[in-house]
Amino acid sequence: MGKELENDEKMDKASKNELENDEKMDKASKNELENDEKMDKASKNELENDEKMDKASKNELENDEKMDKASKIELENDDKMDKASKIELENDDKMDKASKKHIEKFVEDRKMLHYSAISFLLLTNSKEEKGEIKIRRNNAKGTAYKW
Repeated sequence: MGKELENDEKMDKASKNELENDEKMDKASKNELENDEKMDKASKNELENDEKMDKASKNELENDEKMDKASKIELENDDKMDKASKIELENDDKMDKASKKHIEKFVEDRKMLHYSAISFLLLTNSKEEKGEIKIRRNNAKGTAYKW
């Protein structure tokens, strides 16, 4: 009976060890499952971050395209402004030339009027009066007088 008891105790001890090992295996499996869940969650977070980065990159590309388009429009507007300025300068030059011609014609007309008046006075006065004829030019009106 002593051996049977000893064997029963050994069997109980072996069963107890087996139960402990099973519990340890269950605990290890549970830890492995938790680690797998954490890894899955980390992978999911990484995927979400990658999607956010892709979206941010896409937005940045769209903004770059908009900036390029705005720069292109600005350059076109600058070209148009340069062209308009050039046309304005050409028009100013034409106006200056026209004004100069107008002034030259006005001066020439005034000279002709002055010479005509002098000639008329010389002709009329020399026949009718004796003596020296003096002619003065009034710059404000551009007319000739005798006195």
